[in-house]
Amino acid sequence: MEEECGNQEICLDILQKGLKFNKFNENLFVKAIKTEERLGNIEGVRLMIKAIQADKAANIDKVWRLLLEGALFEGRCGNHKEAREQFGSLLKRASSYGPVFLEASKYEERENDIDRAIYFCEEGLEYNVKYNPLWFQYLRLYEKADDQTRTQRFDKLNFIVSDMFQHVGKEFHWKVHVELAQTFDRLGNDAKTQEHLRCAIMDCPESIKWKIWLVASRVMQSQGAMDEARLCIERACLEVPSKQVSYCLLEYAKYFETVGEI
Repeated sequence: MEEECGNQEICLDILQKGLKFNKFNENLFVKAIKTEERLGNIEGVRLMIKAIQADKAANIDKVWRLLLEGALFEGRCGNHKEAREQFGSLLKRASSYGPVFLEASKYEERENDIDRAIYFCEEGLEYNVKYNPLWFQYLRLYEKADDQTRTQRFDKLNFIVSDMFQHVGKEFHWKVHVELAQTFDRLGNDAKTQEHLRCAIMDCPESIKWKIWLVASRVMQSQGAMDEARLCIERACLEVPSKQVSYCLLEYAKYFETVGEI
């Protein structure tokens, strides 16, 4: 409430009192860091992180998310050397946690160091081969890499796709199909795009099928197939739960705006 009212100092005081009783509480800690950051108290954040790092009784299972937030904070501050040092230290202690490798890879991607981003993603998959978001990150890095990097650092795309389906649980194959459809769309392979869209619609749970129809509509629009895009939106409108109809209608309105039917 205090945060919503703009009382950042009072909000921080409440969070700090809470952390005295549970210093490893992730929600309190992250919120306190964000509040200190908004107040411009950079050194205050660093003291919080150093206290966690110096606590020899702190089990990595309890504090890895807190230390990860510290590395991300240094990155947001532009302190790239310290951010990388903290990521490196954390990765040595928490190699079994896929999110750490994922965030390290995304950080390097934001810094336009694709080679390092690929390195952390590949290393993360070695330790956490069934962590789905790392596979999706790997696919995005393949797409983002230039031809030379693809040749030097990646297997052929069909081998990457095969590995994804081998290691990602069958219950999440529909998500893989969605990611692949969007990737092939951006790569300009319309046939593969439509193939994976069909598979995603067939494999996904009934409760979210309407979302896949919306994804299909956007893909069809990007391919210039406006009639098919409209049919996909209308199918989504038929299958969407009543509480979320407005979401589909908004997409429908955007469609008409795109085709010039204002």
